[in-house]
Amino acid sequence: LNETVQVLATVTDAETPTGQLTYEWSGPGTLTPSGASLTWVVPSSFSTGTPATATLTLTVTERYTENGVTHRQSSTGTFPVRVHNSEKEILDLGED
Repeated sequence: LNETVQVLATVTDAETPTGQLTYEWSGPGTLTPSGASLTWVVPSSFSTGTPATATLTLTVTERYTENGVTHRQSSTGTFPVRVHNSEKEILDLGED
């Protein structure tokens, strides 16, 4: 909790280089996106209820022009991430 996690999405598109796609990340906590990668600070709000599952969402959008018309295609995926507070979970077991 309050830990920084690096997340990297592997994205491929047959027509558009991945650097020309747009990436929109969402989820709980502090998100610092940079294209297909994300720095995520796991929120402390999970501290009383771990282990828990947080869901990160990524929408990738391709924009292209065909016959003078701009098109937009998007694909969205959700990714469950297990969140643990190891120290609390071990202490709750009565072990150190």
